[in-house]
Amino acid sequence: MTIEPWAVKRAFLDSLDSLGGLEALFENFPNLWFWVKDTEGRFITANQNVVKMCGRRTETDVIGRTDFEFFPKHTAEAFQRDDLSVVKSGIKIVDRVEPITLEDGSIRWHSTNKVPLYGRDGLIIGVAGTTREMQAGSAADPLYAEFAGVIEHINRNYSQPIEIEQLARMMSLSISQFERRFKQIFQEAPVRFIVKIRVNEACKLLVNTRQPVAWIARATGFFDQSYFSKQFSRRMGLSPRQYREKYYQGG
Repeated sequence: MTIEPWAVKRAFLDSLDSLGGLEALFENFPNLWFWVKDTEGRFITANQNVVKMCGRRTETDVIGRTDFEFFPKHTAEAFQRDDLSVVKSGIKIVDRVEPITLEDGSIRWHSTNKVPLYGRDGLIIGVAGTTREMQAGSAADPLYAEFAGVIEHINRNYSQPIEIEQLARMMSLSISQFERRFKQIFQEAPVRFIVKIRVNEACKLLVNTRQPVAWIARATGFFDQSYFSKQFSRRMGLSPRQYREKYYQGG
């Protein structure tokens, strides 16, 4: 008798008591977050690294809650946008290198994967993901380590003009070689990556200060307010003023 492969898989999954075995597996990887969320963005399961990153002590403190309760607003919004993209399109995210801003304002670099989860009716019911903190000086992350000096330079000088030619020289590459290599690792062109860093910094200033938008544009390296507003809206889906009105955390 021929057994349809998916029937075997379905029968096995239906017999599982819980995801506990998988959770235990992911607990054994240092610097690796593993989590599952429903279509509302609520945590369904999370390994201990996720729990710690959320500033909590046990998984129970995280389950049923969303990223907005644990991370800065602009960081939580970025997580939510990606999650919803996977849920709506069914297209997974693979090995995307990205900065994550923590509540203390520090930035850590991570490689992220996200995949859709399907219910018995064939519809997407959630998203599962892993996020690995990258170590710039570690042999385990040779690709990221290759660009560590460039990334550090961008993080230190985002408020000033940054020339791609200068970044290429730092790695002894031609501009075309540098741009091609950069896009392979960070999945976007260097110019767009720099804009991402600047918008990320602008988000922090908008929600934590009352400085004018024009001042924030200059402080984050845009210099032209209209260009800043255009790039900010493209990245965040809101104008700078709308973002401040929605998320301002001051008194």
